[in-house]
Amino acid sequence: MLTTDLSQRFAAAVARPDAAIDLAQSALLIAATEYPALEPRTYLDRLDGMAAELGPRIASAGRLLGQIECVNRYLFDDLGFHGNRDDYYDARNSYLNDVLDRRTGLPITLSVVYLEVGRRAGIQVEGIGMPAHFLVRVGPASQARYVDPFEAGALLDRAGCIQKLSELSAGQIEFRPEFLRPIGSRAILDRMLNNLKAIFSNRQEHRRTLEMIDLQLLLRSEDPTLVSERALALQQLGRYAEAQTCWRALLERAEPQARQQIEERLEALKRLQIQCN
Repeated sequence: MLTTDLSQRFAAAVARPDAAIDLAQSALLIAATEYPALEPRTYLDRLDGMAAELGPRIASAGRLLGQIECVNRYLFDDLGFHGNRDDYYDARNSYLNDVLDRRTGLPITLSVVYLEVGRRAGIQVEGIGMPAHFLVRVGPASQARYVDPFEAGALLDRAGCIQKLSELSAGQIEFRPEFLRPIGSRAILDRMLNNLKAIFSNRQEHRRTLEMIDLQLLLRSEDPTLVSERALALQQLGRYAEAQTCWRALLERAEPQARQQIEERLEALKRLQIQCN
């Protein structure tokens, strides 16, 4: 449940410059919407412990490929982390505490584990927000390798990433070089929230959908797409006055071609409100 306290804690966590955002802590605050009693420190200590075990192995692993093999062996062989193919759209795949407990998840949450353990263990890792599939880039840009945590750390070169995108999108998404550029913590958190929002929206769990939108708005304040999604979620919940407030806020800064549609939505909401009074 998204309480005022939790919303404030998340807002404070993501208000910092991107490089200063604690990705794991912020991801655990997202999980606290499902688990109100969750204590992030418990899981942050677990990540620290995993890195403490891995660090000495990396130190003796030699060059980059040896370090990657060391991380992969530890996470995927020793600890058994794996992609959840059986129930991909289970919301637990998007909660970092569940991923650490159950050792299964989505490409993005398994990548968060890889990033957070890798960083703590002293290797250079960055998130790659390719459409349809999240990856991790390991090493400096000049010699970096792409790792797929959903596939037990499979190594990909640029051509392999392009092929993966083509396969997953059935050729519908044309590759662009920016797809392989690293993204920061704020964008990773936004994508995690987007996944949860889609799950709850498909289930018609409008209150949970609204909670994810409200957290996204703390990352992308006043984003018009999110504001319109918020208005629709509020309408689904019968909170017509709040929905009207959202549409009016959009109307104030809408382009002329969009104003008519927003005005029509406002009129429809007014009629609904009258019917309910």
